[in-house]
Amino acid sequence: MTPRLPLPPGAYRRLPNYGVCRVARDVYESPALPSVEGPVHRFDDPEQRYSVRYTAQDIETCLLETMQRFRPALTTELDSRLDAVTGVDQADHTPDAAAGLIDWLARQRVGRLLTHESDITVIDLPTGFDAIMTDPVVARVFREHYPDADHPDMSHVLAGDHHGRRVTQAISAAVHGLDPLPGGIAYPSRRDTNKTCWAVFIHVSVWPESDDPLSPHDPEHVTAVRSVCAGALAGTGIILASPGESVSPRVAGEMLGVSRWFVDRMIKDGQLPATTKPGSAHQLVSVEDVRALAARRERGHAAVDDLIGGLLADGADLGPHQRSGSHVD
Repeated sequence: MTPRLPLPPGAYRRLPNYGVCRVARDVYESPALPSVEGPVHRFDDPEQRYSVRYTAQDIETCLLETMQRFRPALTTELDSRLDAVTGVDQADHTPDAAAGLIDWLARQRVGRLLTHESDITVIDLPTGFDAIMTDPVVARVFREHYPDADHPDMSHVLAGDHHGRRVTQAISAAVHGLDPLPGGIAYPSRRDTNKTCWAVFIHVSVWPESDDPLSPHDPEHVTAVRSVCAGALAGTGIILASPGESVSPRVAGEMLGVSRWFVDRMIKDGQLPATTKPGSAHQLVSVEDVRALAARRERGHAAVDDLIGGLLADGADLGPHQRSGSHVD
């Protein structure tokens, strides 16, 4: 059992009475314990004693978390549809990955889970973070994985790499060891910290208020998938620069919402003119040229609708055979 943690009163929250959303092959199933390879997801039990249902506040947040595994496929498929605008090299496409995305979409169901009890308490991670990090095991795991950090903060929890996962798994075990046992952990989405997810411990009894296939005929489903796919295409960074200025390829990427690597490729392909600093190998691109390219890409964004419709429709045609699981991670 976890030693009593000095959690502030605000760290104790209730699961929403309207339920939580889950996207998976079976929204109601009891998730299996982690595989023999060990815990995989953010709040899996490091000792593999209990399992966790990963849920979120809405469909879009579920998809933000789960569809990141397909981000390369999303980006290449979107770029393929926008080829006339962006001039993407067709040889770089990965149709097998895109086909995997279609297949994955075809196998997903969307449900809202309600609890049989009305007062399920969860620990709000941002509010209780400092107290939880005083747990001896959590503190040790943090030091092992972040030896150069002065002190822990939520950025370590939001990290999606091996180190961040080991810390969040230790946090899960510490919270699961509290007495009385909470129903789970509330935490922000890595992809949008304004969105809330819940890792619900398996002892919490739930029932599905709704359970439907992810469908191209449901406007809410289509809107959620479109939003997530569009997020893979366009960034959210806002760069303030005067038209006469020049910026680095990195800043140009932030303006366009693409990677630095993608900007380098557009420069190489002649889509984005670049100059070299005198006496240096560093390149600069004109803000005017960047904004002109952004305008051309924007004119092609209508193709996103066709892509989403095609992915969902093609996925629906595949049917529910041999569904594979997934959940908010």
